[in-house]
Amino acid sequence: MLNLTDALKLYDILKDHLPVDATNLTAFHYAGKILDSIITKETHEDYLDAVALMNKCEIDDLIQNDVSEVFAAFIDGLIENEILEIKNFCEKVGYHG
Repeated sequence: MLNLTDALKLYDILKDHLPVDATNLTAFHYAGKILDSIITKETHEDYLDAVALMNKCEIDDLIQNDVSEVFAAFIDGLIENEILEIKNFCEKVGYHG
């Protein structure tokens, strides 16, 4: 679980990809929507930055891993760190990054 400083960094990385409406979305589907946005907007650096932050590693270390392992780390990290709660917190306190 990320500390507050790193949670805000994660929000800064992903804020442009966070779905506005999460109604009826499971955490897994919410994470999938974030990934869809990254792919659509072709901002793959956001994907790598987020995975590196959540796993406390360097991007160079990530790219040496199997693609499926990095994908799993991204989805699991978003769920474990409760990205929707981070988004709600930032909106509630007026944090815009």
